[in-house]
Amino acid sequence: MPKPPTVEQRDPIDVPVCAPQCGWVKGRDYDRMIAAHAISGGFVLVTHNDTDFRDIPELAVENWIVDL
Repeated sequence: MPKPPTVEQRDPIDVPVCAPQCGWVKGRDYDRMIAAHAISGGFVLVTHNDTDFRDIPELAVENWIVDL
């Protein structure tokens, strides 16, 4: 198994510039961690805030709250 590159071997990336262009929003870090956990376990994510998870491929999302 190959070792991960050291800091010196990595390509320099300007994260503040790259992140917005890649669609990454810092305030959504926890959403991404929750989604990754659900995907890795093959779980369905149940949330009333389903709009924040629509852009994550392979994530099964259900909203159990019925708006009256």
